Amino acid sequence: MSQEERLRELDEKIRQAEAEGDIKSQVDYLEEAVKLARELYGTGSNRHIELQSEYGGLLKYVGRPGEAVEQLVEVTKLLEPGEDPLNYATALVNLAGACRFARDLEKSEALYLEARELVKGEDYLYASICNNLGILYQDQRRYEEAKEQHRKSKELLKKDSEHREEYLTTLGNLAAVCLAEGKYDESEALLDEAEEQVRAFGWTEQTLYASLLNQKAALYYHMGKCPEALKLFRTAYDICEKKLGRKSEACMGIERSIRVVEESLKKGS
Repeated sequence: MSQEERLRELDEKIRQAEAEGDIKSQVDYLEEAVKLARELYGTGSNRHIELQSEYGGLLKYVGRPGEAVEQLVEVTKLLEPGEDPLNYATALVNLAGACRFARDLEKSEALYLEARELVKGEDYLYASICNNLGILYQDQRRYEEAKEQHRKSKELLKKDSEHREEYLTTLGNLAAVCLAEGKYDESEALLDEAEEQVRAFGWTEQTLYASLLNQKAALYYHMGKCPEALKLFRTAYDICEKKLGRKSEACMGIERSIRVVEESLKKGS
């Protein structure tokens, strides 16, 4: 098999893994594809940049945020912001996300704000930036700013049927802020709405569903419903282990939550 044929085969495997929500496999295929694209088309070619951007953007989800930052810094250096501002803004957003996972929150915010200046106010990328800024502000307990960003994203994505997963993710993020503020009824209503749509679309094996279950489990724990919380945490963990791997930030976070709930149940027995 020639290198060109192998790259085409990898493309098919990457898209199949993406459709199945199997990020762990997607990352493995992309790692090989990036190397092949570099050899076939050269460093800095459109194909090489496209694949490395996707690879770097996914590494943070499988517990490799430091490598994600390295990959995406290289991508931004290969791009010319004046020639293709939208593509450059996308690279900045990916790098900002990797920096957030690496806990460099100040750098992450600066990159998101820089990217936002490069895009129009009524498109998907703008909504994505707002959504990610909301997560960043929540991490910093800047709850009003977080809600403002999530609501902007929600309104933009509500009109966009092509990005339904992102819309549901935004509902979950907004629910997380409400939970942090102690507004349990608002949080539960948002999660119920998102979960209902996920089930309707048949996405119950996707990491999006795991994320929503994780958030609802956290809500139940704060409401004192520990058995229900534990069940949901375990279901979310099973999905994330399959799709992301045990070393992913998602799995490690859910493991910590499971231990907390189990300890609470032991104390209450």
